Amino acid sequence: GASGALTPPPIATGPAARTVYVTGIDPSCDEIGFRTFFEPHGQVTQAKLAGDTNHPTRFGFVEFATPEQAAAVVAMSQRISLGAKPLKIVPSKTPIVSPGGTTTARPGVTPAGPPGGPAARTVYIAGIQNYLNEEQITSYFREKCGKITNFRLCGDTNHPTRFAFMEFETDEQAAHCRSLDGSVFEGHPIRVTPSRTAIQSSLNATQSSSVPLINYEANCTTLHLSGLPANIAIEHVEHHLGQCGEVKEVNIVPSDDGTATATVEMGSIEATNSALQLNGTAFGAGRLTIVKKPQVKVTTAPSMVPSGAPTNMEYADALRAQQEAYLQRAAEGTLHERRRRRRRRSTTSSSDSRRRRRKDDKDRKRRRDKDKDKDRKRRRDKDKDKDRKRR
Repeated sequence: GASGALTPPPIATGPAARTVYVTGIDPSCDEIGFRTFFEPHGQVTQAKLAGDTNHPTRFGFVEFATPEQAAAVVAMSQRISLGAKPLKIVPSKTPIVSPGGTTTARPGVTPAGPPGGPAARTVYIAGIQNYLNEEQITSYFREKCGKITNFRLCGDTNHPTRFAFMEFETDEQAAHCRSLDGSVFEGHPIRVTPSRTAIQSSLNATQSSSVPLINYEANCTTLHLSGLPANIAIEHVEHHLGQCGEVKEVNIVPSDDGTATATVEMGSIEATNSALQLNGTAFGAGRLTIVKKPQVKVTTAPSMVPSGAPTNMEYADALRAQQEAYLQRAAEGTLHERRRRRRRRSTTSSSDSRRRRRKDDKDRKRRRDKDKDKDRKRRRDKDKDKDRKRR
């Protein structure tokens, strides 16, 4: 225009703008370890690992909650590694696509199945803390969204988070639950998307599930507290619960939403039950939520993980250790020492081969010259015989 000012292009905010393309992934990495590796760098909403496991490296896609988080991860390209090689991270041109060929459903998208059917009323919830039981999860979503008609909790208890399927009484309640996508539940962000299928019956689910069944002990003395102020001190929690009985141990963990959660070990079952009576009472500027944090015990279904195989957390720790070792070698300048040694060996071997080739060429030339001398002598002797006969 006349002013000469350039209008900046609009910032993309779709799924593709939040997605990055990652190459150079170690072939031994699985999808859970791949997602766990990027979770410290931002809120991961989707992660997909692809490529042949027989190839030296694989590739994958990671979708974050915001384009800013994706841009920050792109800036770390060639500086982090998921195996022996540094990762190359670039913005993805397309969003993550489901196996059916369409982008993964997001809140607001029409779910699979006919309207009013079980699949349309069912949602998929990921990012649930592994210490929460079915009663704690369903009570939270029942209060937020409405009546729940069916529920199934899944996932490995050794992983820090699990996932669940939840069916509501109406489509409107399911739609309201999908609007909670990205919210914080018990100190961890959750992902809520439409479910592609309805929840199976309890009999089929028990027979087909490879997830270990868990048993929650009724005489648990461990409590989980939420709704605490972010700057709460351990002494304040001990004093508040001390009126109910002996308090053995208190651990406080700050949350991302400006509050804090705590795990409290009470001295007896009577003290635990008395402390549960304080659930919902005023504490500071908010209200205190107190529930039991039962111990998890594997009872029947055998795990599909081979004995001696590392857990997902151990695998993620090993990958982080590899990354730290890689960065340390880069800082010390010894990162490419092995490559330089191989190059020197290859250079030495190539020079030896050139020396042998030159020697062989000289030997061949010497033999050719001898053969030529013999031919000349033979022709000369033959000419002499002809002259002698003429005379």
